Amino acid sequence: MTIARDKANSTVTNFVSTGIDDNADANAITINSSENVGIGTSSATRKLDVHSGSDAAPINIRTTQALSLITFDNSSDTSGNHLVGFQGDDFVVGDTSITLRLLSAGGICFGSDTAAANALDDYEEGGYVPSATSGITINNVRQATYTKVGRSVTVGFWINADITSTDFVIAGLPFTIFGRAGGSFSNQNLKETLAVTSITTSIYVYGATTGTDDELLFFLTHDT
Repeated sequence: MTIARDKANSTVTNFVSTGIDDNADANAITINSSENVGIGTSSATRKLDVHSGSDAAPINIRTTQALSLITFDNSSDTSGNHLVGFQGDDFVVGDTSITLRLLSAGGICFGSDTAAANALDDYEEGGYVPSATSGITINNVRQATYTKVGRSVTVGFWINADITSTDFVIAGLPFTIFGRAGGSFSNQNLKETLAVTSITTSIYVYGATTGTDDELLFFLTHDT
């Protein structure tokens, strides 16, 4: 196309651009002297600076492949093997190969594992209050804590109590036990280890020596 000299500042109709040009009626992309590219802003402070006033997801990366990834390099590794992105609906992270996967349905898988049944889908820790059901009076709960990782729960307490029966029951465990479990139960005052069975959210202790203000410790790891 030839544009006459006296028409150089006129609007050209039927013009088709094959790249970036100055044919727009407003700034669309700004590249400043620091080589920062701004989209939606004329004051870019990063190599790519995207501003969107109303779009919560202003950038979309699409591929026809099963994997949609971004790779990263740094000063100590320029291999381009540090990966982050999506495989199907799962968010993945890796180095050459996928090492961590966040399942779209919830849960974390490691390495090449993609099975939901193997995913780590819960972590919790906190305190609880054990309660006396029979044969014992709890005077003071010094400590009662638990940690839950997936289906596995580690729970324990340290209490002062009056034991009024050789067999007693303490309730209030924070999670329901799968089946039956044992545990470790001891009377620190008497250096006595006691037999214990743990069912649902209670522990059943047998063969205790009665006494007052005994210092009792309990510890158990169980499945839910």
